[in-house]
Amino acid sequence: MCGIAGCIAFRERIDEEKINRMLNAIAHRGPNSEKIICKDKIAFAHARLAIVDKTETAIQPMFNIHENIMVSFNGEIYNSQELRKELQSRGYIFKTECSDTEVILNAYEEWNENFVDKINGMYAIAIADFRYHKVVLVRDRIGIKPLYYAFNESVFVFGSEIKSLHAYGISKKISSEAVYHYLTFLGTVLNKTMYENIYKVYPGEMIIIHDNKNIEKKIYWEPKTFLNDPLDLSDKQAHEIFNNLLYDSVKKNFNYIGKKMISLSGGTDSNLIAALAKSQGIDFDIICMDYDKNSKYSESEIALKNAKTLNVSNGIKCSVSKDYFLDATQRLMMNSTDVPIATPDMVLINIMSNTIKENGYDVYISGEGADELGGYPSYLKMLVETYNPNEHNLYKGKFISTRHVQSFFEEEKCRFWVGTKCTSSYEYILEEMNKISTSTKDEFIRKVQNVEFAHRLPNFMLPRVDYTSMDRAVEVRVPFLEHRLVEFLLQLNKKHMMDEKKVKIMISELLNKTNNQLEVKKKKLGFGKVMIPFLEETMNELFKEQVINRKNHPLYEFVDKKCLIEQLSKANDKQAFKIWNIYALAKWLEINMLD
Repeated sequence: MCGIAGCIAFRERIDEEKINRMLNAIAHRGPNSEKIICKDKIAFAHARLAIVDKTETAIQPMFNIHENIMVSFNGEIYNSQELRKELQSRGYIFKTECSDTEVILNAYEEWNENFVDKINGMYAIAIADFRYHKVVLVRDRIGIKPLYYAFNESVFVFGSEIKSLHAYGISKKISSEAVYHYLTFLGTVLNKTMYENIYKVYPGEMIIIHDNKNIEKKIYWEPKTFLNDPLDLSDKQAHEIFNNLLYDSVKKNFNYIGKKMISLSGGTDSNLIAALAKSQGIDFDIICMDYDKNSKYSESEIALKNAKTLNVSNGIKCSVSKDYFLDATQRLMMNSTDVPIATPDMVLINIMSNTIKENGYDVYISGEGADELGGYPSYLKMLVETYNPNEHNLYKGKFISTRHVQSFFEEEKCRFWVGTKCTSSYEYILEEMNKISTSTKDEFIRKVQNVEFAHRLPNFMLPRVDYTSMDRAVEVRVPFLEHRLVEFLLQLNKKHMMDEKKVKIMISELLNKTNNQLEVKKKKLGFGKVMIPFLEETMNELFKEQVINRKNHPLYEFVDKKCLIEQLSKANDKQAFKIWNIYALAKWLEINMLD
């Protein structure tokens, strides 16, 4: 896991000082070593967090033995050893012991751009092919690892974080459209970012930049391919394939040198990963998060109890006080360039990552992605609502997935928005839902899952993890999002995973089969819910003091102050969370509009 950045100069020569600034902007992602290589109007910069091969021969950027292909790569390739053996059988010589970076180099040389069909992992890859005067950028299928870019007539630049592009000199002009959609999704849409003229590489996308300024874009993987190809199996077949795929994914995700750590909650997903790891003889420690004021949202007691049941030798409980959480929030928000710190759990992930790092770990395993595959409880609620639509879930006469409204509904935004008039945020939900057509009983859930995997995961859920964990140089691995497992579950008839009363059926049954002594919360809480007491007692005053009472705040370029206050004053169980969403946006605008 690392930070990468680079530049392709079309007209001017490479400005090495600018490349150095790009590298410095992402140095926190890779504290083990830094390196820049400039050749033929191409510059790659790399900040290294060594996980798999910690030797000096594995330092990046890396050339192949002919020195006509160069790579800089952030992530992990889980089938690198199998590919290494296949490439060796084809005559390739390796100079490293086990570097997956060198596997990418030789795989690209052997299969050219089709190498992406061979690799399994999470990755953002930059390849300079000096034979054909081009640079190839690739992002993993699910969008676990980020990759941003910008270009003009003179230059094409890219990086793991937007701040590296700003360090090069790319404009920080904020997109009014992005702010508008943030208020609903807490993230951006399509390949857009919070800034005009800065873009994301799509999940499953390859971008090829030629020296004549021609830019090709290819999508090599999309969730709709599998959602539109339903697969019906017997219960026995479905469970067997699911169990084997997840078992193998857990094995591959734990395959690294160093201390092992799982982020454990009281939920099914992380406990299943822990149970499967133990069944494979893998030793690991656990960490659980808590707020220092007891509440019904705490899961640490269950997590520590389950750790004891699993004979985990080291269970770390990270209990956060109000003052510590406030300090961490301010620090993270002051350093946030790419995105607003949209949710409290982003701060929790950052605090947890810091604790993990201080205790000597570089990696932890997360249950992220299981809900999107196995179903949120809200899926069942929406299935009922399809028979009785209301003002929130109808758009253009069609029922849309309102679970993807993370903050404000469209009609709520319209009451206080004063920025540039924008396309309805619902348009993007409807667009993704309309890509699925199967005429099967589970078609609606398939439509919802396409929004999850094409929009919510890559644009909000996964970036929030990468940005806040890599701020502390900690890698997060997500076994549920291994692409073969994702493909299978997207295709599979949804009756195997959820019915009218339950979700995540196969996940729960596998946990019970693997270790039936583990206790799990019956009702899903969510990682950030533990901070609800903090939000309820703190956010109103904090927002008033730092935003409302401040004259000429940049937030008011986009929202009407009086109407916003009126909207936020309405009593509902999400009020404190929505205040956080607006507060985070306000702090982000302060830093990035006034910079």
